[in-house]
Amino acid sequence: MEKAAAVSAEDALRLVKEAEEKARTIIREARLITSSRMLEQAAGEAKEIKESALVRAKKDAEERKGALIQLARAKAQDIRREAEKETAEVERKARASFAEAVRKTTREIVEILDKESL
Repeated sequence: MEKAAAVSAEDALRLVKEAEEKARTIIREARLITSSRMLEQAAGEAKEIKESALVRAKKDAEERKGALIQLARAKAQDIRREAEKETAEVERKARASFAEAVRKTTREIVEILDKESL
């Protein structure tokens, strides 16, 4: 009976070792599956974060673009007004100079005609 008990103990030890190995295999597979699922989940979350960041960046860029366009239009309007003022001032000075030039030329012509008629 000792021999039967010894064989049973050996069988039991072998079964325990097989069970442990099977348990280790199950644990490894579970870790792989869990890791795979976690990686898939992390990739999905990363994709969502990326898409959200892109949407936010596009919105911010559009807002900045709009603000810059508005600022550029205002600056262009200011430059246009200033140019119109400068143009009006140049025209005013030109008219005044032209009138003076006409008077001076007229005097010179009159002087030349007076000299020739003498």
